[in-house]
Amino acid sequence: MVRDIRTYRPTVLVIDSPESHDHAGLLIQQAVENAVRLAADVTAMPDLQSQTMLAPWKVSRLVLRNRAGQGGDLVLDNNDYLTGLQQSVRSAASPSYRLIQPGLVTGPLFESYSISKQTPIPQNLRLNDFFTGIVLGPGSDARRAMITLEGDDAKGEVIARRQRNQAAFLKRDMHNEMKAGQTIAQLNDFIAGMTPQQATVQLYEVANEYRKNHDWDFFESVLMKIVEDFPAQPLAATAAVDLIQLWGSQEMRALRLEGRQATKVRQQVDQNKLRNDLNNIRPASGEFAEESPSPIVPAFIETEADAAISPGSQNDQSNWNTTWTQRAISLYQFLQKNHPNTASTAEVQFPIASLLRAQGATRPANELYGNYLVGDDLGENQIRNPRLAIAELEFWLQSQSGFAPGNFSICHFTEAAPRLDAELTEDCWKTAAELRLTSTLGNPQVMNATSEETPIVLCSFDDTYFYIAASCPRREGLPENLPTKGERHYDADLSGYDRLQFAIDVDRDYFSSCVFEVDQRGLTHDHCGDDPTWNPEWYVACDGDQSHWRVEIAIPRSQLETSGPSEQDPVWSVAITRILPAQGIQSWSGQKQEELQLGSYGWLQLKK
Repeated sequence: MVRDIRTYRPTVLVIDSPESHDHAGLLIQQAVENAVRLAADVTAMPDLQSQTMLAPWKVSRLVLRNRAGQGGDLVLDNNDYLTGLQQSVRSAASPSYRLIQPGLVTGPLFESYSISKQTPIPQNLRLNDFFTGIVLGPGSDARRAMITLEGDDAKGEVIARRQRNQAAFLKRDMHNEMKAGQTIAQLNDFIAGMTPQQATVQLYEVANEYRKNHDWDFFESVLMKIVEDFPAQPLAATAAVDLIQLWGSQEMRALRLEGRQATKVRQQVDQNKLRNDLNNIRPASGEFAEESPSPIVPAFIETEADAAISPGSQNDQSNWNTTWTQRAISLYQFLQKNHPNTASTAEVQFPIASLLRAQGATRPANELYGNYLVGDDLGENQIRNPRLAIAELEFWLQSQSGFAPGNFSICHFTEAAPRLDAELTEDCWKTAAELRLTSTLGNPQVMNATSEETPIVLCSFDDTYFYIAASCPRREGLPENLPTKGERHYDADLSGYDRLQFAIDVDRDYFSSCVFEVDQRGLTHDHCGDDPTWNPEWYVACDGDQSHWRVEIAIPRSQLETSGPSEQDPVWSVAITRILPAQGIQSWSGQKQEELQLGSYGWLQLKK
């Protein structure tokens, strides 16, 4: 570091400010501060000067970039206009930012910085930027020559101010249904006068706000505008990938079709009904076949209003599914022509292969999977190379000869539904294949856990429900909470508790799934694809003692197989994971973090 500082001779150094528990970050900060001190010391490292002619260099200011929401010595507005680049800071940084933050195209509106104690500033100095109080001369050491500016920057400054105002509007008002609808009609005004690169960044920022608010029709409309109006821009490829995954996902299709009516239902909590029915929200344990528990259904007052946008809302579901399939295939052809590198990625080809397979086009689907059987240099295990494992499994499913590649298991049909009491004594569990979760990430105690210290998961099904049972040995250092017997409501906060996560991808597009979570208290959380507002009916019984906690779950197949009855002996891609807060992760399918990734899934075949 000392050599690099003396070589490049920076006036200001910027590093990330580590959090108190980030020991690696704290070590890096300490190393940089020591390097800054030694680089300026004429008595330090004399060999650098005598052998490489690297004279001492004093860094005038070491700046720490704070975490979002923290205060500091300096706050910078990222919408400030850069005269030399003729665009705002956010626009200029956008291409780089989306490389390190997938799914985002611009940085925050403001960033806060603090000055390291290694380079203190005068007590009365008020910072306006990194260089306040530092004398810099163009052409001096490590300084560029003054840029020659041409033309009038008034137009660029106006656009930068408009971008600042628009960004503030998006953060503040896009949750308002009326203003969200008005924005769609004003997209051309939003991007008037901008360069294609600036316009696509601005439009994608609008689309991301719609995504956050789960306004999928609006989200789709903005992405389509990017693709149609700016097909050559890099963000057109990103928008096309988002649309292919949206249109190709069976789970996301079902969410959209549920609300595709001529009117839109507005809901608000009916507090009186909620108080009266609170005790009925939690499904009771008991004989499932005879005493079916009430699903988790919140109390609402509903009123109808004109839908913000519902194009073709009178068409039936079959027509919409056909339309979305055709659009996805068309966008794939667009990518092949205009952005071939993007078209060749698994993020595009796996969803397209799923659509082709559902249409009976086996050969074209196989051609896409075949791209991942050769020429992949990431190794031949599922964790490092999930694309190869997926391709091998998809080809194996067509013949099912020999041993299945990867994590594959049979889920057997049951004639008698299990009793949801979390005792796991029914006949269907006695014959079910054991899915043993193994440690994939964690501290030495977790990674060295014996088989007796890892969970067992069992699965079964009938014509109506998909059943899951699990037994989890308790681990020292985790909360000791036993299952609660009170009320249960949707989407409880499970952070900090030992919990199981089940992700089910019925159509095997590998980029969207229905996710169900239950923790040691018996509380639940669920989401579907990118939409956390999804609230399905499912049933949970949880029990336990000081050594283990157990769950039995029944999920209506209609919540999963939303396109209707499935094929004979369907195969689902499934991720089963136990999350041990601050300790590690145990998984059936190789998952190494809480968020689902391409290599998170194994496969279950429902065999009747």
